[in-house]
Amino acid sequence: MVHGAQYVYEQMEAKEQISGEWVRNELMVAANTYQAFTRQVWEAIIECSKTEEIQRMHEGTQVDRMHDPVAFL
Repeated sequence: MVHGAQYVYEQMEAKEQISGEWVRNELMVAANTYQAFTRQVWEAIIECSKTEEIQRMHEGTQVDRMHDPVAFL
């Protein structure tokens, strides 16, 4: 994160455009991190669910949420 802020600051100071490749890479890293975090949270929620019906409901929600970062990209 700090490196990213430094890159943006340096580009702004030099009055240069930010690389499109850099932006795509940063978005991909953010989406992958979000997806991994979301998966871990939902796995914990599912493990704590008391009934199979609630587990299945949470699993469906997890699958829906896993597609959010992909849609963001």
